[in-house]
Amino acid sequence: MKNRISILASYCEGSKSVCDIGCDHAYVLIEAILKYGVEKGIACDIREEPLKNAQKNVKKVHLEKQIEFVLSDGLKDVYSSFDTAILAGMGGNLICRIMEQAKDRDYVKWILQANSDRPMLRRFLQQNGFKILEETALYEQDKYYEIIIAEKGENHCSEIDNVFGPILRVKKEPAYIRYYHSRLKKIKEIVQTISDSNKKKEFLEEIAKIKQVLGE
Repeated sequence: MKNRISILASYCEGSKSVCDIGCDHAYVLIEAILKYGVEKGIACDIREEPLKNAQKNVKKVHLEKQIEFVLSDGLKDVYSSFDTAILAGMGGNLICRIMEQAKDRDYVKWILQANSDRPMLRRFLQQNGFKILEETALYEQDKYYEIIIAEKGENHCSEIDNVFGPILRVKKEPAYIRYYHSRLKKIKEIVQTISDSNKKKEFLEEIAKIKQVLGE
């Protein structure tokens, strides 16, 4: 089974130049170049320490000529062109903010993995002219992740699509089912302890939606 880094890298296949914003150790770019035919990478981070770590890792595999390093807050100081952008391992709100910086750029593909606020991210995509091409779900070290692939285009998503994923809720991958069964169990336990009628109603509505998505 592929881990998160390998899945992110695999979605770079077919791209010539990839910018990884918040690159951390540059593992995704390294794998994208070595395994998936990417010609050039831009390793971008707001902090110097991750960039130093990335440079060490890139040097180990002799990819110094193919990967550029940029100290930048999001895309503010990224001037090189690229056809794919990766925004992974950060909150959905931050991803939206960084994508706002790119309104004057034309990207073929966005590879997105939000640690939080995933419904907000999907709403942002819809409201800003992006369509979702693919979604996948996985667990890694007992933590749940969702990866979204998007590009410019029309997107017709309902609110239930925004919350549960227009593609994920159809695919129903094992990790996705596991996550929502766990969420369902947790909410049912919480409901038993709540006296506030409005809060209880909110949780009961969420239970009904999860059951609908899971087909229960």
